[in-house]
Amino acid sequence: MVKIFGHTAGKGYFCNEYAIHLSTMSLFPHIALACALAAAPTVSRAAVSATDSTFSATDSTLTSSDSIATAAVAPHVRPLMRDVFATMPEALAPLVSRNNRLDCIDFIENDMEARVRNAIDDYVTLEALTADYARFRTSTSAFMELRLISDSVVCVVRTVEAGRDSLAVADSRVAFFTPAWEPLPTERFYRRPPIEAFLAKDASQLTDAERRVVAALRYFCPMQVTLASADGTLTVIPQTGDLEPELRDAARGVVRSVSVAAHAH
Repeated sequence: MVKIFGHTAGKGYFCNEYAIHLSTMSLFPHIALACALAAAPTVSRAAVSATDSTFSATDSTLTSSDSIATAAVAPHVRPLMRDVFATMPEALAPLVSRNNRLDCIDFIENDMEARVRNAIDDYVTLEALTADYARFRTSTSAFMELRLISDSVVCVVRTVEAGRDSLAVADSRVAFFTPAWEPLPTERFYRRPPIEAFLAKDASQLTDAERRVVAALRYFCPMQVTLASADGTLTVIPQTGDLEPELRDAARGVVRSVSVAAHAH
């Protein structure tokens, strides 16, 4: 009898000159091979090589099967806005460093004011952060909103503000990315409505002043876009602060905002 690793018959794996314990062969093939060599030293080298190759092939097959099984059961992990925001390219907010963003995340998650200074010593503030939404003021005159509209699409709205009160004007840019910040075609998810969509009354009912408003907006019309934190709806608001006073007054009765759902067209 050959003794393996101090285990004897009935307690461990063993072999004799005629047989190798079946469980040893199936669970510990290299131990079984050692038993065979010890019990039958006349085994040919060719037979040993062939057996070892068989074991190697079996090991490889098991490893491959293990990998396939692991991939098959790996759970899908939904991206979180905190992580998407932290890895945002600095090109989207050039004055705000990654460390600025990480500090803001730490502050807001600890119920503190998420306010730090940017590269030009202006304050930046993370005003809101949820699992799928963030609102980030990048300067006193600019802010951005981000929302995961699906597990694979991030909507980013960047807005610049100018003027005050009735003369205030804001202009926004809408873009879409993957959570890994690969650009996606904007027109696939969002198309700005035509000017007619912003009219609160039929074109045949417009006054002369209101017709002039429409003509001015066709020529040049900044649009502010806001992003709803709840469902990612985009609200588009025509800006009339740069119109002549008479037209600004007329615009109040005819120009309205329009909500658009961001989705693949």
